[in-house]
Amino acid sequence: MTITGIQQQRLMDLLNGFEGSLTEVATRRDERPDLETRHGRTEPGWVWFEAETMLRLLNNERTERGLPLASVRDVMRLESMAAGHVDYTKKYALYCAELAMGITPIRP
Repeated sequence: MTITGIQQQRLMDLLNGFEGSLTEVATRRDERPDLETRHGRTEPGWVWFEAETMLRLLNNERTERGLPLASVRDVMRLESMAAGHVDYTKKYALYCAELAMGITPIRP
């Protein structure tokens, strides 16, 4: 998919905003150390908290664009794609920004 210069700028703006939000909520990880199981997946509570934070942010953008809402499962798929990378926060934020803009489709 080719995007315009304006779309590229919006993507970068979202990336920076999402990365800032992730960095901010990550400072509170110690508040949610317990494991939680949701949707058949067990993760530390902070993983779910960060996913819910990203879901709210990206769905605000999707709503503005008239796109269907993403689910926490969609966001957790993106989190899994970013996991293990040295630039985890940036990749997670980028994947969420792409989903927010409809560049990356929601998968069934």
